[in-house]
Amino acid sequence: SENRSKNGGGIYAYRTSQLAIVDSAIISNSAIGGSYGGGILNYGSLNLTSSTIARNRSDYGGGASVWSANIDDPASISISNSLFADNAATGGDGGGLHLFGRSADIVLTRFVSNSATARGGGLIRDSGSARLLDVTFAGNRSGINGGGVSIRGTNPRMSIDRSLFVNNHADQSGGGVSNSAPGVWLTNTTFSENTAGANGGGFADLSTGSPEPIRLVHVSFVGNSANSGGALHRLNAVNTLYMTSTLISRTVDNTGG
Repeated sequence: SENRSKNGGGIYAYRTSQLAIVDSAIISNSAIGGSYGGGILNYGSLNLTSSTIARNRSDYGGGASVWSANIDDPASISISNSLFADNAATGGDGGGLHLFGRSADIVLTRFVSNSATARGGGLIRDSGSARLLDVTFAGNRSGINGGGVSIRGTNPRMSIDRSLFVNNHADQSGGGVSNSAPGVWLTNTTFSENTAGANGGGFADLSTGSPEPIRLVHVSFVGNSANSGGALHRLNAVNTLYMTSTLISRTVDNTGG
């Protein structure tokens, strides 16, 4: 704990590395000066299990930043049974976790009270595929979009299943989730009491350039609020939104109810 560097305040793992972190705590580290990965900066494979990433700071990826310039890189990310709490991206995106160009599986993990000055208070996926299963986002905040999660990039492989978004906030759009990528699936997931200063208290779809559909199946929106689209907001979207067995209840839209 309490380590400092320009990048990877706690751990820096290079491209050929295979990093396994089990039953560990990475706490109160910082990366300073246009930096990535307050707790971890990883360019290789990562297996994070039953560990806590907390109170770390950097410009991007306050808790951890996982990076590759090649979205087809075979190195993979596995995160399970872990906690990202009170991390901060003080100059950009991904308060808890910043994913770029990696295939990632995140299971039974909590993102709690993380913050980003820009996008993805809990997590930002900038490109590469990702699967979130039984993940909780609670009390995360962003200065622009995606209080809980921000989904960006052109890669259409992103799924969120059996997950919970509660009490997250975005100053602009997507208190729970902000999406500007194609082909996103949300299933068996609940959005509760999330807020946005502008659009989409629960979910904001900002995608504009792809016909790939967005699918919401067995998704509940309860008690979310925003200036426009208390539960759900779509902005200039060209793709199809499919909603199946979806509940919208007690949402507040300040432009019309």
